[in-house]
Amino acid sequence: MADPHRLFSTKLFPSSAPFSHVAVSRTGLAFIPGLIGQARDTGKLVSAELCPQAEAMFDNLAVLLAEAGLDARDVMRTTLYLTSYDDFAEINTMRRYC
Repeated sequence: MADPHRLFSTKLFPSSAPFSHVAVSRTGLAFIPGLIGQARDTGKLVSAELCPQAEAMFDNLAVLLAEAGLDARDVMRTTLYLTSYDDFAEINTMRRYC
C-alpha cells in the first residue's frame, strides 16, 4: 500500500481555500477536487464563456495529473457541473477531452 499524501501544486495559482490540489489514498487512488477554468498565473477565470473555461479546467487537470505521475489514462471518473442546462449541447461538443 502507498503512503497517503497530499500535493500542493506550484504550477497552478495558489488557492486561498485550505485544501490540497491532489490527495492520494493508502490504496494509491488520487483525488482531485474542485477545479475551475482559471488562468494558472492570475487565478482569474480565463473567460466568461463556457468552452474556454472548460478547456482551462482540463488543462489544469492535466498539470495536476502529471505532477502526481499520472495522465488522462489513469482517470476513472470526472464530474462537470454546469450552471445552466442550456450549456449542455455546447459542452457536449468538447470531444477532444473525452
